[in-house]
Amino acid sequence: MGKGSAITVKEARAAASEFLATGRRPELVAWEQAVD
Repeated sequence: MGKGSAITVKEARAAASEFLATGRRPELVAWEQAVD
């Protein structure tokens, strides 16, 4: 699962911000789960 290896902190924060704003998981999160 290499958290932090595939994405930067900045990208992770952007994804979290997007999730809070839209109420949906951004594609990046779904992609990480699929790779897991």
